[in-house]
Amino acid sequence: MSKGKITIIGALALVPVLVLTTSKLLASSGDNDDTLVNLMPQSYIIEPKISGDVEITREDSATFQRYAEKAQTEDWAALPTSEIIKKTGEFFRGTPYVAFTLEGNESERLVVNLTGLDCLTFVETTLALTNCVKENDLSLQSYERELGRIRYRHGVMDGYASRLHYLSDWIRDIRYKGIARDITREINGCEKVKMTVDYMSNHPDRYTQLKKGGIDLERIKAIEQDLTNAEHWYIRKSKINSEPYRNPK
Repeated sequence: MSKGKITIIGALALVPVLVLTTSKLLASSGDNDDTLVNLMPQSYIIEPKISGDVEITREDSATFQRYAEKAQTEDWAALPTSEIIKKTGEFFRGTPYVAFTLEGNESERLVVNLTGLDCLTFVETTLALTNCVKENDLSLQSYERELGRIRYRHGVMDGYASRLHYLSDWIRDIRYKGIARDITREINGCEKVKMTVDYMSNHPDRYTQLKKGGIDLERIKAIEQDLTNAEHWYIRKSKINSEPYRNPK
């Protein structure tokens, strides 16, 4: 585990808590998620095979270059991980909130958007850039690989359904990839919640790639069923300030 760790708490009524880890893969073993497997299959690294797999504008490319120059000039790589995340977040201060930036394409592409972010793309962007700084590789290609590793199931872009659309799915997958550790169950006041996950399959008309039905819709249904069957733990927002931070061990 890296010395620089950060806790991510979503501003939601149901709050999962994550701590960043090293690049080791966290393997789930029933109720015990502490098993570390020092393996990262090559398939977990996305390698866009053709230029059409990546969508990036000149403005986004220029923003990335400004970020890379600032991080290198100020030697952010020497800082703790938590400090790099803080500085990365501050770099995007003033960036407008823009929803649905990943939607609209007929076929799935790795969308690189640094000029308009929503809550999740902001987190993805911050984590990907931070990892690039820590690896001392601030090339655009490296950033695209890291962003794809975070955004897609097992780090592989394989159609629309391979993108981690649901936050609960995203949290589970980045835990398996070793990007973060879910410590929700280690905190006093956590509760188990049963969720029925079916929004996307019940509203396919709201998603360009689901309107036509077919294999993408069927894959989304299977993912939703898997999430519905899974155990989920959360902390009520109202309890965050009233409970001790961790259970005694």
